[in-house]
Order: sequence, then C-alpha cells, then structure tokens
Amino acid sequence: MLAANLLVEFPAGTLGGKLAEATVVPLASNAPEGTCFDLTCVHLIATSTLDHLQSVYPQGQIDVRRFRPNIIVRSSGAPFIENNWAGRRLAIDDQVVLKATIP
Repeated sequence: MLAANLLVEFPAGTLGGKLAEATVVPLASNAPEGTCFDLTCVHLIATSTLDHLQSVYPQGQIDVRRFRPNIIVRSSGAPFIENNWAGRRLAIDDQVVLKATIP
C-alpha cells in the first residue's frame, strides 16, 4: 500500500506539543488499502506521460486536469518517467527542493 509508506518531512519545531521535536510523520495512514487519494501536497506529471496517454486514448479523452497535478514537467523521455523519481530529490530553481515519495 502506497499510503502506508508516505511520510511528510519538515524542520523540528514546526509542530507543537508532543510533536515539537518531530521532523517526519506518516501521512494518510488511514487511507483504505488499494485506493488512491490526493495524499500529497505536490503532484508532478511529465508531458511524455500525457503525450503517451493522448496517443492511447485519442479524441480528447485525456484531460490533464483529471490528474490534478500541481506541476507539469516538460519531458521528452519515456512515458511514466516520473515513476522513477520516488526516493529522489527534485530541485525547482535554487530555493525549492522536493523529495519524491511515491510513484
């Protein structure tokens, strides 16, 4: 189950009370097994994936809004290349760094 392994990281002191020293906490641990919800703060999708889906499902059946991405990454790579990003850190400019947690 993807949700069981989903963690959110933040600097110590971000939360209060008994979690004041925490830097990592589980996210969406109560999501039903085998389901997919909007569990994360940021969702990325590659243009190569969207292009592939458009070729498989022509006639405008694929609308990028269906996937609700926050960021669309321009890519000429293989479709679903973003599935390989889990566990990696992704830099956006020089001040934003995201850690990809799940495919």
